[in-house]
Amino acid sequence: MSHLNIWIIGIITFAVGCGVSYFIQATVLKSKKERKIKEAENEAEVIKKRKMLEAKEHFLQLKTEHEKNANERNSRMAQAENRIKQKESSLSQKFEENQRQKKELDVVRDNLGNQMELMERKQEDLEKLHKQQVEQLQTISGLSAEEAKGQLIESLKTESRSEAMSYINEIVD
Repeated sequence: MSHLNIWIIGIITFAVGCGVSYFIQATVLKSKKERKIKEAENEAEVIKKRKMLEAKEHFLQLKTEHEKNANERNSRMAQAENRIKQKESSLSQKFEENQRQKKELDVVRDNLGNQMELMERKQEDLEKLHKQQVEQLQTISGLSAEEAKGQLIESLKTESRSEAMSYINEIVD
């Protein structure tokens, strides 16, 4: 074989070796690439799942906080409603008590008014009766009211002088 043939065979062998090497390298690179893609996809799936889990946890945390705030707000509202109901009940009771007292006062006022009217009638009757008695006494005694007063005063003066004199005599003795 000649040098040329050796060279041709060497070049062909070299070309076939390069082709086989390229094919093997391409297959290995393709396999590595597919493996890297698979790993990246798996890692992406893990990250996706982790992020989804974190999002769910964050959502649950926000939901819990919201429910807590809503419960606190509802509790405050219920307490406020209870206070309002108690005040309303208290005011209602006070109003009813005031109404009852007002009715009692009206009854007492009416009774007092009736008693005042009765007293005024009795007073008028007494005055009429007194006037009649005075007139009867004036008719019986033949003296006017002024004359009777004068005589009564004179009688009292005389009686008191006589008592005073007897008292003085007792002291002197």
